[in-house]
Amino acid sequence: MLSVVKGELFKFLRQPLLKIILFVSLAVVCIQVIPFRQMLAELMELEIAFSEKPTGHNAFVASSFAGFFSFFIPFLVVTVFSSEFTIKTIRNIGTINLPRRGVFIGKYISFALMVFFLMFFLAGSSTIVFAIFRGWGSDSIFLDISRILYYVIISSWREISYASVLILLTLYIYNDALIVLLYFGLSLIESIIASVLVSLSRHVKALTLIAYAFPSSYSHKLTALPVQSGKFAAAVTAMTVSILLTLVLGSTIFKKRDITV
Repeated sequence: MLSVVKGELFKFLRQPLLKIILFVSLAVVCIQVIPFRQMLAELMELEIAFSEKPTGHNAFVASSFAGFFSFFIPFLVVTVFSSEFTIKTIRNIGTINLPRRGVFIGKYISFALMVFFLMFFLAGSSTIVFAIFRGWGSDSIFLDISRILYYVIISSWREISYASVLILLTLYIYNDALIVLLYFGLSLIESIIASVLVSLSRHVKALTLIAYAFPSSYSHKLTALPVQSGKFAAAVTAMTVSILLTLVLGSTIFKKRDITV
């Protein structure tokens, strides 16, 4: 299994996708730190009240960079899972002295590590750039750094969980472009269903539990401080169950798939 993880990570390091993600992330961070709207308002001599600018200590959360990261998820899923079926290199797993379940789990671990690394990079770059141009904005540096690390871990966990359905679909759909389109289409449908269920759960409490099957219904509760223990525990449980189900179902399906097609 470790050989699969090493192989996937090494392959990812050589792919243009990594450079594209890093470049786009840095570009978005730099664009965000420049107050274009305020500069335009001053140029046109308009009196507009702007919200407080994020600084180094809260840039990652206040500027919604974790939400922006979701855009990269389908491309990472395609890289780790779907592309091998598309270009037929999946046949090579027959040469690996490892059960197919182990191959799938190794790929899943690789995907999770990629998400954590890239999320950490985005959090680190946004924090550093905003701190340079706008200052740190707080006197509790160590506490702020701890919060940023917490946001990175919980946001990565959420994105890994959010990709569960898409990862399972790659075991049946061998078309990279379709997988990417499905991600955005399913995300839209999921967010609509989640918002409806959250609204209805205020009147029908039984729907609260069902709503936790849809990540959009609880994602905002993960980064809200102070943490509400009950809601936070329910959200973490939902994400963990989603990940475990993906590992069990995915490895079982992967074991039975015909890799010669």
